[in-house]
Amino acid sequence: MKQQILNDGRVKDMEVQAHFAAWPPEKRSLYEKSIMNRNDYENILCERYEDGFAAGIEEGREEGREEGLVLAAKNMIAQGLPIDVIMQVTGLSEAQLEKL
Repeated sequence: MKQQILNDGRVKDMEVQAHFAAWPPEKRSLYEKSIMNRNDYENILCERYEDGFAAGIEEGREEGREEGLVLAAKNMIAQGLPIDVIMQVTGLSEAQLEKL
């Protein structure tokens, strides 16, 4: 029974809080600042990861759009459509179409 009480997370939390409360104010302040700095660092990492992930998704979508336009242009060329019509429909330049 005693071991169960000691292993209870709430008891552990109280033990940590009691230990922390016994620290001198300067030490507590430094510790709290270090925790805040660590939390800030983790938040910045998360934000950068999310921003990078979103940018990667957008880049992939853009590449997919471009590939779709190129495929459509190739099909139009194969069907014998005039270059000016293909340029108008796809938004690709004449130089881009000539490379196909």
